[in-house]
Amino acid sequence: GMRDQEIEIYYRFIGKVE
Repeated sequence: GMRDQEIEIYYRFIGKVE
């Protein structure tokens, strides 16, 4: 998202490993 830049990358990482 826009306000949650850090969380955006974090979730993307989880989505890749999962």
